[in-house]
Amino acid sequence: GLILVHSQWFNSDSIVFSDAQMRINKIQKTYQLSIDSAQEKDFVNQKKYINSAINLTENAIQRTPLDPNLHFIRGKLYSFLVGNEDKIKSSFEIESTLDQTWVDLPIRQSQVWLFIDTKETRRLWTEALERASMGGDKALIRTWSKILRQARRHPIEIRDTYKIIMNRNDSYYIMRWMDYAGAKNLNSQMPIILQSKLLSNNTKKDISDRWKKISPKDYERFLESIK
Repeated sequence: GLILVHSQWFNSDSIVFSDAQMRINKIQKTYQLSIDSAQEKDFVNQKKYINSAINLTENAIQRTPLDPNLHFIRGKLYSFLVGNEDKIKSSFEIESTLDQTWVDLPIRQSQVWLFIDTKETRRLWTEALERASMGGDKALIRTWSKILRQARRHPIEIRDTYKIIMNRNDSYYIMRWMDYAGAKNLNSQMPIILQSKLLSNNTKKDISDRWKKISPKDYERFLESIK
């Protein structure tokens, strides 16, 4: 009797998992059709397939409302339609509520927001760092690297990304940003960084030495400007 009961529960769970995976696969296939249409410049069908994928996702959420991945998929799909920022945000908020510990959750959300909303992107990066800090230095360093790689895709974002880490007063994180920022951004931002009251003298010395090594002429011009 115990074996039979166990078998019945196992089979039931497997069916639920299978159905959920089938629904996600169907959404993915419909989404891929929208991408194919966009590549063929068939924008009418692109929009049609996106809307179909959204409808499939809405139906899937009705069946399994506590699946955070479905809420993320819903938000991501809405990001392909103009003027749906509220629906993106509400979907992502539900996902965040359902999964409050996964460090990479804000990172994948910020990937969607990157070219839509600068303020929301930075808020999510800050949340990712807060989640990562619970896992210690290694998790924090790994998350900061992911943020920088993501920010590098956006010229404005990479210029200002260091601002979300300044309050840590840690030269390592600022120097990692320097590795990604590029000469133009260093020239415009380093004078601001080196005069910030958030950083200690030791931190400023570390990043000054790094700037001098990366771009000695620009560093010398900065010193001349503050004499």
